[in-house]
Amino acid sequence: MNTNNTPSDEITLSHILRLALPLDTQFAACSSEAQRSVKWVVLLTGWEGLAAQVEAGDLVLLPPSLPHKLTLPQWKQKLNRFAELDISGLLLFAPIPQKIVAEAERLDLPILIAPETITVREANRAIAALLVDRQSATNERGLQLYRALSEMSREEKGLQAMTDLVAKLTGKIVLVQDKRLEVKALSVPSQNQIE
Repeated sequence: MNTNNTPSDEITLSHILRLALPLDTQFAACSSEAQRSVKWVVLLTGWEGLAAQVEAGDLVLLPPSLPHKLTLPQWKQKLNRFAELDISGLLLFAPIPQKIVAEAERLDLPILIAPETITVREANRAIAALLVDRQSATNERGLQLYRALSEMSREEKGLQAMTDLVAKLTGKIVLVQDKRLEVKALSVPSQNQIE
């Protein structure tokens, strides 16, 4: 199984969540595995020849057309096969039933759910860009954050909303104090598990 002790130059599910995917992307299963290493991203085109399409350490993107018609037993079979192949995780583009989440948890298989604001193609491109050139992807995400904070400032959404955004993006606790060290805003990321 993948290890949570990754060298600093490796990309993890946490990095992908913070630097490549929309901020409202969430773990549906195994959020404790956020530090699992990702070697590559694979867009699954069909269920045939799964072992030829996927390798250990891959993050597998499932377009909505593939899991759409799966029954619960078929889902369990597919999840077991993914676990056997030792993938890093699955990225889905639609919510899944709780029974599937429970099966993924049992298999220690992380599942991420992307929001409707991103297409499969955009997610694939963003994740591949991060895996190939982390510095450029980090710079791009920094520019996105700058634009979002500037817009929030123009719209006068307040310091708390801004710290919430930064906490969500970084996965860190964000504390803003004035010159007298009085707390003006405090934000804790959800589940406080992303490193």
